[in-house]
Amino acid sequence: MRHISVLIILIFLFGCAAKLPYLSTYPMSEQYFHSRDGIFYGKVPLGWFSARDDTLGPAVVVWLLKEDFTTSITVRELKLDQFSRKRISKEGLDFLAHLSAAAYIENDLSSNVEPFLFKLRAKEFCSYELHENGETRRIVLFAAKGHYYECIAYKLKGEWSSDDFKTLFTVQQSVLGSIGY
Repeated sequence: MRHISVLIILIFLFGCAAKLPYLSTYPMSEQYFHSRDGIFYGKVPLGWFSARDDTLGPAVVVWLLKEDFTTSITVRELKLDQFSRKRISKEGLDFLAHLSAAAYIENDLSSNVEPFLFKLRAKEFCSYELHENGETRRIVLFAAKGHYYECIAYKLKGEWSSDDFKTLFTVQQSVLGSIGY
């Protein structure tokens, strides 16, 4: 009887678990990128490359580009004050998502951002998407060794379908799944 109770609880828990919106199944190369600050590293997706440190802007710690220059994934460290850090430690990455979105959204923050918490390889992440003029940007927030980062996937040029954005966000998810500290 005890085994049946445990089985029922497990089925309930997994049945209620939020499904990841994007898979992390994009093929990765054998090349690694390293963040400019030395905090984390990850794999470069097939058909992509990692920009050299001398081409990065001052706030960017990782810049991945598709070889045809149509797509970009950037990672930058978020500089936070002590008050914000304390709130994040209490309220989690979804609070950080609202802080992050404040840089992109001028209007009512709470109605425009729907943070989605998830885990990849035991690491916590929180994502949200911004839609404007038929384009979508996906921002994923994570912490590494006491630092907070924002990973942004977006198109650079060309006409895009919803399937193109889904592929881009699958690439981003695969990159995030490859991150190590």
